[in-house]
Amino acid sequence: TREVPQDAEAWRILYTTTGMDGRIRVASGLVTVPTPSKKRGRGPWPVIDWNHSTTGFAQHCAPTLQERPFWSGGLYPVKKVLKEGWAIVATDYIGLGTDGVHPYLFGEASARASLDAVRAARQLEEANLSPATVVWGHSQGGGAALWTGAFAKQYAPDVWIRGVAAFAPASDPPALVDHVSEVTGGLIFASYAFAAYSAIYPDITYERHIRPGLQPVLRAMSERCLTDPTMALSIAAVVGTSLDPDLFSTDPSFGELGRRLRESMAPTEIGPPVFLGQGASDSIVLPSMQDAYVERVCTPAEPAAPPQRLDYRRYAGYEHAQVMETYSPMFADAIAWTRDRFAGEYTAGAPACTTTDVAWSR
Repeated sequence: TREVPQDAEAWRILYTTTGMDGRIRVASGLVTVPTPSKKRGRGPWPVIDWNHSTTGFAQHCAPTLQERPFWSGGLYPVKKVLKEGWAIVATDYIGLGTDGVHPYLFGEASARASLDAVRAARQLEEANLSPATVVWGHSQGGGAALWTGAFAKQYAPDVWIRGVAAFAPASDPPALVDHVSEVTGGLIFASYAFAAYSAIYPDITYERHIRPGLQPVLRAMSERCLTDPTMALSIAAVVGTSLDPDLFSTDPSFGELGRRLRESMAPTEIGPPVFLGQGASDSIVLPSMQDAYVERVCTPAEPAAPPQRLDYRRYAGYEHAQVMETYSPMFADAIAWTRDRFAGEYTAGAPACTTTDVAWSR
């Protein structure tokens, strides 16, 4: 496969998973392992179950089909991960790289694709994977990572999840949609989300929910990948109109669309320990949205419920994608946190939920 780092081996895989309708679907993914060496050993390699950030809605937008699969999916410091002696199992999700509708921002379907990718990767004997797994994800994939951690015990108890690291996760799809006009690139992400929801639910239609002048533009956007140079043409079409910037003709928080969006809000009971990293200057997943999600996690509806371990860190001055750069202090913190999860280290008596504001550094 493309962009395989030096001192690593990789395989593109096709595997089966469960779709939105409960039927078997085929998904694609990428399995990457370090090359055995004296320093790293010969495995078995602990697994990072990687859930990529938004690349698009159309089938050809799968990270494994791009010239730079890791970069396109947001895992910029892939070499640092492999240097730790960890394997990477990276799903494309359903509908990216394979036939069918991509369930963009759908929590359960994304979790199943993620967990089944790990199961399939284990069948590669030459990959020599350890059963120990930590789930990672950024943005769209951050929300998927939270769902994966919460869904694993029920759907894939054979996948041993040691922890979940969610980076700027799309934890609240209704809030994202509600603030689409305020978010950088909001129309692009809305085009992917609406294409998915309208394709899967017959009661959700462009005619019912989207302003007439923006319907053809939104459809055109959904057919282009996030990094596609022609995406600028769709954006220019919106900027060049004299239309009211409001996308929706009806309030998206009500009716069938609102109900379905709420179904994919990230769960508040994950189970395994969670690291949640958020850029304090994020203009896509707003810090206020993330603060509200963390508040829900750390204030359980049932007082008797076991406390969720959540390490929430806000990074001053960092934007949405910037938290994933090689120089980001968040990435260094996530590596250290993941080492502890693989080592089985916990601090006895430590508070379940912590929030830390990290000063700007580079």
